[in-house]
Amino acid sequence: MKSISILTLILGLAISLSQAEARTSVEFPLKGYTFINHKEVKIDVAKLNRTLKYAGSEGLPELVIVGKYPEPFWKVLTKRIEAANKISKTELRFVIESGYYYEYPEICYRGMAAEAVEILDAMLGNFLNEEQGVLAVRYGKTKIVKSDFFKTEKALREAYEENDSREVAEYLDFDGKNGDILVMSDLGPQGDGTELYATRIKVCK
Repeated sequence: MKSISILTLILGLAISLSQAEARTSVEFPLKGYTFINHKEVKIDVAKLNRTLKYAGSEGLPELVIVGKYPEPFWKVLTKRIEAANKISKTELRFVIESGYYYEYPEICYRGMAAEAVEILDAMLGNFLNEEQGVLAVRYGKTKIVKSDFFKTEKALREAYEENDSREVAEYLDFDGKNGDILVMSDLGPQGDGTELYATRIKVCK
């Protein structure tokens, strides 16, 4: 009988914890890059998994599904990435190792928007870089303001008057009727106004 590695058991437990209670989850494809001849090349996770399997190592999920408790799952995945890097002839870099919201363009959620926002908060410090500033979040008729820049329309426009106004307009025009979650973030800790990003997290199809 084929033995099951401790890492596999931990991953199974992490997924169970992540998805337990889980009417709600946040999902995104595992995204990563490597460098070949000094050029950045997107990692084909399915192809990488064939290489890892041939070497007797654990594979990586092509689709990451995050539930209420993301950190145990993230720790297992980062351990698998470390193992994959030892096998690969090139350095493998994955967004989940230090990801910013704008690096997750295909992120979506299933279930309740309010619960998905709680999962996103729990992802800071593991799947999401905790140094980025989360400035405001909108979904439905709910508005969560975390930065003084977003307390009034005037303050918002003044803070980003030198920026392209597309992100500001997207925030101000948001109606929430289609189920989207809109996260406004920048690259500074707690939001220092350095850059403004608008990330829409749609309902998964």
